[in-house]
Amino acid sequence: MSAESLSLFQQSSLTINERGAFADISPSMPPSDALPPRVGPSPMLGSYFSQVDDPRPGFWETSEYMLGHVGVLVVFVESNGGLDPDLENWQEWRMNLVMRKVRSGLDWWVARYPFHSPPLEFKISSAVGYTRYEPITRNSTDESLWIPEVLASINCGSGENYYIYAASCANEIREKWSTDWAFLIFVVDSLKDEDGMFADPPRFAYAYINGPFMVITYDNDDWGIDRMDLVVAHEVGHIFGATDEYNGEKENSGYLYEPDSDGSRCIMDGNAGPCISVGTQRQIGWIDDDLDGYPDILENEPVIIIEEKPPNITDNESIKLEGVVKLDPYPCRRPYCRSVTINKVVPINYTGMIYALDGKFDSAFEKFLLVYNASAAGRHQVSVSFSEAIKNLVASYSQTVLYTYVLVSDSRGPEFERVDVGSTQTVEYRLKWAHDESAVTSGNVLINGVLAENRGDGWFGVTITKNDVDAVTINVDSVNVTLRTSEGQAVIRKYVVTTHPVNIIFDRVNIDLSSPKARFDVDSLAEISYRAYYEYDHRDFVGSIRLNQPLRQSNVGKYTYTVVGIDDEQYGLKSFKSNSVDIIFDKVLITLRTPRERIDTGLTAPVIIDARYAYDYQRFSGQVFLSSPLTQTTTGKYTYRAVAISDEKYGLSKFETNEVEVIFDRIVINLSAPPRVQVGKTAPISYTAHYEYDGEKFSGKIIFNRDVSSSRIERASFTVSEITDDLYGLRSFVSNEVIVIFDSIIHDLRVDTYAPFIARTVISLNYLSDNAPITGAEVSLNGESMSEEEPGRYRLDKIVFSPIIDIEIVAKTQNFDPYIVEGYELMIGNIALYVGLVALALVLAMRRALKKRERTKNS
Repeated sequence: MSAESLSLFQQSSLTINERGAFADISPSMPPSDALPPRVGPSPMLGSYFSQVDDPRPGFWETSEYMLGHVGVLVVFVESNGGLDPDLENWQEWRMNLVMRKVRSGLDWWVARYPFHSPPLEFKISSAVGYTRYEPITRNSTDESLWIPEVLASINCGSGENYYIYAASCANEIREKWSTDWAFLIFVVDSLKDEDGMFADPPRFAYAYINGPFMVITYDNDDWGIDRMDLVVAHEVGHIFGATDEYNGEKENSGYLYEPDSDGSRCIMDGNAGPCISVGTQRQIGWIDDDLDGYPDILENEPVIIIEEKPPNITDNESIKLEGVVKLDPYPCRRPYCRSVTINKVVPINYTGMIYALDGKFDSAFEKFLLVYNASAAGRHQVSVSFSEAIKNLVASYSQTVLYTYVLVSDSRGPEFERVDVGSTQTVEYRLKWAHDESAVTSGNVLINGVLAENRGDGWFGVTITKNDVDAVTINVDSVNVTLRTSEGQAVIRKYVVTTHPVNIIFDRVNIDLSSPKARFDVDSLAEISYRAYYEYDHRDFVGSIRLNQPLRQSNVGKYTYTVVGIDDEQYGLKSFKSNSVDIIFDKVLITLRTPRERIDTGLTAPVIIDARYAYDYQRFSGQVFLSSPLTQTTTGKYTYRAVAISDEKYGLSKFETNEVEVIFDRIVINLSAPPRVQVGKTAPISYTAHYEYDGEKFSGKIIFNRDVSSSRIERASFTVSEITDDLYGLRSFVSNEVIVIFDSIIHDLRVDTYAPFIARTVISLNYLSDNAPITGAEVSLNGESMSEEEPGRYRLDKIVFSPIIDIEIVAKTQNFDPYIVEGYELMIGNIALYVGLVALALVLAMRRALKKRERTKNS
């Protein structure tokens, strides 16, 4: 049958209070079925001896007395043919039958249990364990061979021999099932065996006194499966220390090492009846000698052992009390046994929170931690009370603890949060006791790592300095003060700050001076701007700065400006850091000169400007504006000086200048000429010339705009086109214009000879170009002056007696050669008069006249 058919640790509980009964008992129990414990050398013994002061059952105490909760593991031993022939095989129905019988055997004890508290309860489970051996065919002592294999197959326990292996498995069951005791029942299949007994010694059931296991066979010799419950009940008595009462020997056994009642005819006697003898009851721990209804073994006084108690004065609000509470076990009287109890301690009254250090108060020995959190400074009662779980016996512990600490209640520091870098500042904190608010009068107080000075009345102070810009929060770092009271004295290190920390910013003002230009005019204000900010957080400085020298300088030179002081309106700081700026106060030196003192009007005066910066005599870069334009169209003396400058390099406007004088002048030329000049003649043009500025006579030459003569009739305009000034080299002039008509003379001659002896000669003289009359001319007729009766018309009445008049008119006008008109005219009146007289003479005269006329024409 497989191990899965009945699984390990599937528990069932038996808590039966009705009295049970067995069938009639006729066979006898086998001799020597109660075996003594086999405690040999084992590593596990170390834990046994380490539990001397611990009343909880240990490794070897798996079933000291029949009280409380008991774990029972029924192990069906199954051979697998690995070594011995596989003769026996379990069937499930038979294993179920065995389990019913086992439960019945355990129930027999539960039904006769005499106490109400604690109850007797069996928790049962089963498993199938395998071995290479067939146990029923072997001696009972061969249990040492097959028990380790069986337990290993169900993975329960460990150890160097079968007994320790079984004890280890029982301890595992007790721990996993949370019972007080545990033992094993090995059921060996004997269905096919003739007598249902082991070979030698001939046993069918046996158990070790006080555990950890029993061995029974399936059919139990003549008892058979039907009465297995009685066999189990009998062996359970051995498990809890009861001895056989059918062997004729009085034996002491059990936790109390009591004698049995041999021949009692009860459960531990061979042919037992349904009873438990007094001896057996005392051996298994069922005693109540004080008749209080509780088992005497579990009437255990609790004992509180304080291992670490809190000091009477503490600064730790978490007040801790550590200790052990244990029950004083009823003494075990069996030789070499250890006194144990399964009773449990229970905390019933306590201040704060209480903790079992193993996680749960569930045994007779508990290390505990009491944590009381003091809500306020003052005296606190710390207490704890434990009882045991059966009879409610109580043990208590109480202690008064003064919980206090240092209260940092006030502070004082500099007036402003910001102070100068490098300055020394005093910071103080006031300390008082939290429980009564009295001043702390002595002790060591560290403020920012510095041992503070006791200033009295609870004030402790330090001086702080910082050479770098930084924000410093000055706090109390630690206190180490001694409090002395009626409870004693204690060093207090805890402190609580209820005041604001003192924050100090060691700061300075960073000032960045700058100027928009490098040079300024002397006697002007230098433009120096600055950006000032607090170095710690770069916030703008609120205040003013002071420079090392005035911003206005009257002398040319380089001046270095830096900050020599500040006035901080916000924090009152005095510390600052500033750069320097160099400012050159300068002006432009302007020297004017000219190579010519007199120049032509309309030209640009040759004023040479030499401008230099006074500071370094470098050439000026910019423009110089003079007092007058360099070009003048009006004659006069002009004084030049610089009146303004435009400095492209430095923006200066201040300058020094000299003056130069320049005469703008020209030649004033007045031309004069006759209005008409005979063609081919040189026009007699004359002039006067002087310097317009001062009227001085011009010294030089003039050149006309054209030739002063002309071979043709024309209207000629004459002016000066160029001059040569020998004195000043001027070229500018002003000249009038003269008009000269190059012309010829024409005439119209009329001679009236009709009147006797009168020759009226009229000649009209005109210019050929425009037929303008020639006036004012000197005109003569045959040497006799003619008069100008009208402009350009000249007349002469001449007395002539001859019949012919010779005419020679000479006209003289300025700039013309004499104009001669020659001819003759018949004196008609005279001729008429003399016709008759001198015909011949007339003819001759006429001939002569004709010849003469001919000559005139030829000329």
